[in-house]
Amino acid sequence: MQKLSRNGFTLLEILVVIGAIAIIVTMATPLFNRYIERSKEAATLNILGNVRTAIAQYRATFNTNPSHTELATTNIVLEHSFPKNPFNHLNTIEPATEAEAYHQPRVTNNLTGWRYYNGDSGQPPVLYANSAADTFDQNCVCDL
Repeated sequence: MQKLSRNGFTLLEILVVIGAIAIIVTMATPLFNRYIERSKEAATLNILGNVRTAIAQYRATFNTNPSHTELATTNIVLEHSFPKNPFNHLNTIEPATEAEAYHQPRVTNNLTGWRYYNGDSGQPPVLYANSAADTFDQNCVCDL
């Protein structure tokens, strides 16, 4: 009697491996999404730091804070066009009122990339990215 040689895997073995891979992917997906959100927050904080420096230079030169149109206009405050918001990929700037700028949580929508309050009532200026992300309001606001 000859032995049967086994060349391959049984259906049950393949299903077990596929099930194990599915469980690993299910567990890893939420972690991956959190890392994506954190990277967007880090990119936004980097942009806000650069804008803070540019606004400080503008303030030192002109002795006033720029308006939202001056902030949005190329080469007036920044040397290049205003950076895109990493959350909604828009680089437009919308003015915010004092109440919106200092209210928690801040007013957000997905129509513009950024909201800016220039501090015309004596309050410090505030720039924040338009995003409804959970942790974003606390972490990605630039009180200038």
